[in-house]
Amino acid sequence: MNKLFLYIIFIFAALSACKKDTIVSPPAPEPEPEKKTSLKLSFKAFMNSEDLVINRARLYTNFYGDSLNVGMFKYYVSNVVLKKAGGSSDSIRESYYLVDHQSSDKTSFTIENLPEGDYTKIEFLVGVDSARNVSGAQTGALDPGNLMFWDWNQGYVFFKLEGSYKSIAHPVMGDYALHVGGFSGPTNYIRKISLSFPSTLSIVKGKTPAIYFNTIADEVFKTPNVIDLDSYYSTTSGKFCGAIADNYVDMIKIDRIEN
Repeated sequence: MNKLFLYIIFIFAALSACKKDTIVSPPAPEPEPEKKTSLKLSFKAFMNSEDLVINRARLYTNFYGDSLNVGMFKYYVSNVVLKKAGGSSDSIRESYYLVDHQSSDKTSFTIENLPEGDYTKIEFLVGVDSARNVSGAQTGALDPGNLMFWDWNQGYVFFKLEGSYKSIAHPVMGDYALHVGGFSGPTNYIRKISLSFPSTLSIVKGKTPAIYFNTIADEVFKTPNVIDLDSYYSTTSGKFCGAIADNYVDMIKIDRIEN
């Protein structure tokens, strides 16, 4: 092997030995997802201090003394407002919820992106505000496909309670249907519910506190108006709707707060 070839090999080896190691930087950490605020609203129905069971074989008894079962119980909760101890309030935009006690997945709702703070009170409507009643076809909870919209009256049904009943005057089981709707003038049956919390509700980023409500269905039949199903077995308008609406102001209570 000639000297020139050996010299080239020596130079190549020397250069390879002096080559710097490649430094591999560790991957940049992924940014943590932004924490958001949220709040859960959950509704559980009762009748005569018992869990309300849809289509239960054993009948319930209302305040008037009618015997009845419940095949459908649903209502709109909307325009939610949270209030602070100092008197300020935060309105929750687009807060329209259809509570349907026939479906376990339609009795709880999570609201996102709320203002942080400590709250002492909640207000909401049972019903749908006038603007939404005249806004044409809508989606989500306000989709007419939920069968809570009167085409003939061009407005939402706020409240439905249906089933079968019997009374002293009518001992054979027959159907009843209490449907309440109407948003203007003397037929405005939207009702506001205002409830104070048993403890402070704290809304902070990264947590989902919850408000648990009890909906007392038998309140619909009493206070301030006694409802008997022989008179109200088919209710869609007029003074009968007003009497039921005045009664359902008291049907929703707060069970507890979980922060």
